[in-house]
Amino acid sequence: AAEAYGALAKALAWPARLAFPALDVLRVALLQPSAPALVRQATPNLVPRLLALAREGLDEGVAPAVAMALRCVANLCAVSQFHALVGEHAPDALETAADGLNRSTNAAARTAAATVLLNFAVFIRSSPADEEAAQAQIMSALAPALATAAQAGGDTTGDQEVALRSMVALGTLLHSQKGADFVKSLARDLGSTESVQALAERGPERLRPCAGALLGALAS
Repeated sequence: AAEAYGALAKALAWPARLAFPALDVLRVALLQPSAPALVRQATPNLVPRLLALAREGLDEGVAPAVAMALRCVANLCAVSQFHALVGEHAPDALETAADGLNRSTNAAARTAAATVLLNFAVFIRSSPADEEAAQAQIMSALAPALATAAQAGGDTTGDQEVALRSMVALGTLLHSQKGADFVKSLARDLGSTESVQALAERGPERLRPCAGALLGALAS
């Protein structure tokens, strides 16, 4: 197993246009019970490299690399043993996810970016990191995506999935142990409350229940 992770680490040095197969394997490998110890040994700079691949993919229009690199980051956020590793790079990870969400036109890449933001919203609730700063960064990323969803009305299944995950991320921030008032205020300032209201009233049927519940939480 250690040799396999070592081989993956070498493959991650490839440019984004060639790294997709290695990223796809890594995405699954990160969820294995043995992953935390082996990853720390084989790829100590894993998070910065994944973020670099995602940014490279965005700049060069390599959507599969963007999607897979961000899905790897999302999986890291979902495993508690990786939280310290991810937390060291939280601002950069959130900035890269924001770019993926709002710069990419690829549904898979945008969905992966929204998943990173959602998983970070869960992660920071138990993180020693500056929760308010992370909340603000996540909210700033979600606001344009929610505005786009409200304007477009969730034209495709991919758009609806992005909108749904964005709303769940916002709802997760609202239910944090501290900072709910801060999140509500920021949602108003960024126009997210208005976007959620539009989705609750005129959005696709799939999104309306979530949007309605979220609107009620924002107004409470």
